[in-house]
Amino acid sequence: MAQEFSLRYTGLHPDWEAGKISTTTHTTPKWLVAALLVLCLLGAGCAKKIRFAPFPLASAGEASARIELTYNRNNTIEVELSKVPLPSTLKDTFTRYVLWVATPDRQRVVNAGQLRVDENHTADITTLTPLRSFILFITAETQGDAVSPGPDIVFETEEINW
Repeated sequence: MAQEFSLRYTGLHPDWEAGKISTTTHTTPKWLVAALLVLCLLGAGCAKKIRFAPFPLASAGEASARIELTYNRNNTIEVELSKVPLPSTLKDTFTRYVLWVATPDRQRVVNAGQLRVDENHTADITTLTPLRSFILFITAETQGDAVSPGPDIVFETEEINW
């Protein structure tokens, strides 16, 4: 069974009619808006741009990383390679490059992912690490799922600290 109801309009709020509610709009000072915008941008995360040092195997290749501390205290790592030779031109058995994240003393080394070079001789990868102090290096490998780095280092960073 449907329930019936009705609405009744009773006019404006009594405070409005008595002039107690103002229709004036409030404008925020421009300096306050700018300050809030700066604070928001600063709180969004800090990023560092890092250049890798090329080893002789890299030829004229270049590598850079953008590292950003995320809200959950991980570091997002975005690595880009350009003008790099195909891994197979370094050695017939090499199929790809691998990005490694290691503690500065290299006691802990983790395969952070593989980089496949495209026809433009570029490659990129985005990954994460929870480490606060670390180095990044890239090796030429026969397989992308290597559990320890081979000796053929192509690029390496200095120690990165947050």
